[in-house]
Amino acid sequence: MTTYGRASSSSRPWKYDVFLSFCGQDNRKDFTDFLFNELVRDGIHTFRDSEGLTKGENIPSELMEAIEGSRIAIIIFSKNYAFSSWCLTELVRILQCKKDGRIEKVMPVFYKMDPSDVRYQHNTYGEAFKRHEKCFKKEMGRVKMWRTALTEAANLSGWDQRNVADGHEAELIKKIVDEVLTIVNQMCLYVAEHPIGLKSHIEHIGRLLNDGGLDVVRIIGIYGSGGIGKTTIAKALFNDMFKNFEGSSFLANVREVSCQRNGVALLQQQLLSDVLKRKFEDINNEDQGIIIIKERLYCKRVLIVLDDVNKMEQFCKLVARHGWLCPGSRIILTTRDEHLLNMLEVDEKYIVKTMNQYESLQLFSRHAFQQNHPLEGYEKLSNEVIQYAGGLPLALKVLGSLLCKRIQVEWENELKKLRKIPNDQILEKLEISYNALDDFDRTIFLDITCFFIGKYKDIAITALDACGLSGEAGIKLLTERSLITIDQYNILCMHDLIRDMGREIVRKQSPRKPGGRSRLWDNDNAIDVLMNLTGTDAVEGFQLNLWEYRGENRLTTVGFSKMPNLRLLDVDHKEWDTPKIAVESSHQECFKNLVWVRWKAFPSEYIPNDFDIGNLVILDMPYSKLKEVWKGTKYLTKLKELNLSYSTHLTHTPDFSGLPNLEKLILIGCKSLVEVHESIDRLKKLVRLDLSSCRRLKNLPIRSIIKLASLETLNISYGQAFKHLSKQMGNLNSSNFLCSLKEVLLEGCNLTDDDIPDEFWMLYSLVSLNLKWNSFESLPPSSIGQLSKLETLDMTHCERLKSLPILPSSLRSLYASNCYELERLPNFSNLKHLIMLHLSWCEKLIEIEGLEGLISVESIKLDKCTKLKGFAGKRILQVCFFFLLSLSKIRVLLFYE
Repeated sequence: MTTYGRASSSSRPWKYDVFLSFCGQDNRKDFTDFLFNELVRDGIHTFRDSEGLTKGENIPSELMEAIEGSRIAIIIFSKNYAFSSWCLTELVRILQCKKDGRIEKVMPVFYKMDPSDVRYQHNTYGEAFKRHEKCFKKEMGRVKMWRTALTEAANLSGWDQRNVADGHEAELIKKIVDEVLTIVNQMCLYVAEHPIGLKSHIEHIGRLLNDGGLDVVRIIGIYGSGGIGKTTIAKALFNDMFKNFEGSSFLANVREVSCQRNGVALLQQQLLSDVLKRKFEDINNEDQGIIIIKERLYCKRVLIVLDDVNKMEQFCKLVARHGWLCPGSRIILTTRDEHLLNMLEVDEKYIVKTMNQYESLQLFSRHAFQQNHPLEGYEKLSNEVIQYAGGLPLALKVLGSLLCKRIQVEWENELKKLRKIPNDQILEKLEISYNALDDFDRTIFLDITCFFIGKYKDIAITALDACGLSGEAGIKLLTERSLITIDQYNILCMHDLIRDMGREIVRKQSPRKPGGRSRLWDNDNAIDVLMNLTGTDAVEGFQLNLWEYRGENRLTTVGFSKMPNLRLLDVDHKEWDTPKIAVESSHQECFKNLVWVRWKAFPSEYIPNDFDIGNLVILDMPYSKLKEVWKGTKYLTKLKELNLSYSTHLTHTPDFSGLPNLEKLILIGCKSLVEVHESIDRLKKLVRLDLSSCRRLKNLPIRSIIKLASLETLNISYGQAFKHLSKQMGNLNSSNFLCSLKEVLLEGCNLTDDDIPDEFWMLYSLVSLNLKWNSFESLPPSSIGQLSKLETLDMTHCERLKSLPILPSSLRSLYASNCYELERLPNFSNLKHLIMLHLSWCEKLIEIEGLEGLISVESIKLDKCTKLKGFAGKRILQVCFFFLLSLSKIRVLLFYE
């Protein structure tokens, strides 16, 4: 079976493009001479015996070497060809080289000959063989070999001179030269001056291409951001593979060519010319091309590479679908758009990631120093450039060439310039992806570029939605186009150079006057605009890092009055530092379009009432100086998130009556907070309530809180609130309260056995319960077992806990490590869905029953469970060994010591 993705002979150089086999006495000075000259004129390196050999050389061996070193053999069958034993010996060797792959193509030309005379050895060819049979009576095997060779050659596709242009020889020569050109021009593609890091890509994609062997058509999509090396990898793959197919074509710049007039038809012509190895000019429109491709390619095993595809119709009009192609064919396409690959239902997707540090240094050094490492004294500067390039091959190549042969001072100056204004050559490549976006998605991209990198995806979506931008769909599209990524923590990430590309687009909106740009993120520009009141109605987003401000004059919010279209505001300040901006309560109608405000260490004791913030969706003011959020009741009907975490002077929450759409209320670490307003029951859409580490909070309006029908997450860890709350729960009609609650966190509340009322265990919707760092010794027998939807129970560091009650069969994760007094566990045989079992440092635990029932378990931690030694310990080992052998699911397995 053919194997792709490993070194092949496709790049083997031939000594000659064409070997001419002919009978000199028939046509050396006319047809053969004309054909030879035309081939040479078109740059085709051609061998004929009078040109290729020098006097005194051993003619037979030299001719054989010329045949073996030629890519194409043209055999000119003429009247006396068969009389020449030498011509016939040439023919035999040519056909042998065709069979063993040394010669790629054999082209017979029947010059003033009937092909059937050659095929069946009639007329002059019959006379020739009568003579051979007399002369070679003792070598009849050789004569038979000549006959077979003539028959085989005559059956090959070629030209009958009598039937081409009414016997016009010049037209025949032109056709022969054109076909030769289609073959010799299909050489290995230029890949890269320094092809570093390609081997692993070729091997990996080669394995994807090999799946299914020759019985199936495979379509592989290579995707990634601009400049990442997709085309380079595709070229290297093509060079490595194309000799293994009956036809091949590399269609470069599909996106760009398709935009030209009749561009798809031109690509169809190139595809057919490449695969069929003859010039194809018969396509008048792309619809006609679709039919021709379907008819001509279905019986050929082909390799087709479509480079830089950005629309589904391009693919469909060139190769359409698996059914159009012969089994064993392989299609490779490169794109920046992962969603396109999903729509095309490719067999495999391969994402090209940035280069690692070692590869980056090597590639950069090859371009900057013409060696694999930096010159002495340039190591630190080189690492700075590599860090800037972020593993992007295009950037490493461009910057390496830019800095080549320059002294260190020039390097330092160039780096300073790059940090302000990115390199044009890199920008041009990266901007292709931006230019392909519509206006809405461009706005989303620029907002993320300037303000939301490093922020949670959900925050960005909420803010973008508030701007009427369909944040979730936009972020999904940008991810598919390889412009952003989302990490394991759901945080938005972007390559530094793509970020710089976006910011440069914004800078160019008003190069000399920052106040005329749509977004301000550079701190020097932001401070200048704010101080000098040079903002304009063009400004939609503003980011200010006050902790970098070293000026003598205190800034004021008056500067915002010049920016009436501000949508996004991000102000950062150190919570312990002296306030550097004064909040003035005049000219604040400029805030009327704000939808997202993040203001760390807001310096005022309350938000002025004349701040027009009626369109706010997210108000994020951690570490603020607020003592109260605002005076009286404020109507913010669009507000969805209110975060005042670590506002240590805040004593009371606001009246919630004017916040009907609030979904998240986050008050972590508000250590002076003593009261939550009873109007909290008006928050019918509240999903998350976080009051953790509000240690002075005691007065929770339980009758209001139980009415929060949408509440899913309640966190009152590290405080006294739950103890006071629990005392009131017993007096309530507890049917169907908090019916949506899925997660409760009561970590570090110092709860004892009597602090959790029976009504708590009626929260039947709970999926996750965190009781870490509490002081109970046991829980009621019918407590946790009632929570039929519970999947995660965390009892870690409940250091007085002696036993656990029956656990619900829905449980997937049990964490009870560092429960030093734990002696007894319930039988685990009902926990068929348990995946995680962590019981480390449970020093008094002596037995675990029902382990054999844990058929889904993947992680068991029992280290430092010293009492489990002996019979029970052996049993655990036996059960776990059984899992390892038969289920092969356990990934983490830590035993006692």
